[in-house]
Amino acid sequence: INAEYMGENYDRAEQHIERALQMNRDNIDARLKLAEVRVVQSRIEEAEQIYDNAIDRSPETISGKVYARLASIQIRLGHHEEARDNYLRAAKVWPCGLTWLGLGVAYFRLGDDLHCEQALNESNVLDNLNPTTWAYLCLLCLKTGRSEEADAAFNQALKQSLRDPEIIAEIGIQQKVAGKVRLAEAAFRRSLKEDDRSSTRLLLADTLTQMRLFEDAKVEYGVVAASTQLETERTQALAQIEVIDKVLLAAEE
Repeated sequence: INAEYMGENYDRAEQHIERALQMNRDNIDARLKLAEVRVVQSRIEEAEQIYDNAIDRSPETISGKVYARLASIQIRLGHHEEARDNYLRAAKVWPCGLTWLGLGVAYFRLGDDLHCEQALNESNVLDNLNPTTWAYLCLLCLKTGRSEEADAAFNQALKQSLRDPEIIAEIGIQQKVAGKVRLAEAAFRRSLKEDDRSSTRLLLADTLTQMRLFEDAKVEYGVVAASTQLETERTQALAQIEVIDKVLLAAEE
């Protein structure tokens, strides 16, 4: 099974796993390997169910890494309470920077700022080079009105080569909410360099409009209107272009 998995022949790996489970339905290792295959196949709802089933069958054999893998899936699915509980289980037997980071993310999504900060600080003690930890510390500081700390945390995240476009865009959104529109603009542009998403380009265009950089905003809205696959985004972009044209025409008069 491992040879097929490592060779990325997931269909063959799945066949071997199914044979192993036919021979012994309580083969926990086979169940855990099947969950890993489901993850790489992007069938994460199934992976969550398989992990849960394996834990229910043999909780005493489950390692901290398995709890952490399950919790990371639950974060992706938006099952934040379950993720928190499983990251807590993982941290008890496998305390490391990644485990505490995951716990901090779960607390952040649940709105538990106090425990979020405690978990992220613990993650930072164990590994202060993880850019994602610094990014979530930035988000937490922006949320709690600690502007200078947020800037310092974001600079550290960038220094450690933060590349996650979703987190960078989320930081941009919170910077915009905090009135830091120039920093928000820079964050959205950085996010677009990592992954050119029309949703992020709309955020950039909206920010440029707020900054009254109307011509620049029109360019970004135009890119969205020409490239997006979503009719709602196209309609929004075209509507904003029309609004800007009216503003520019009124200014000329």
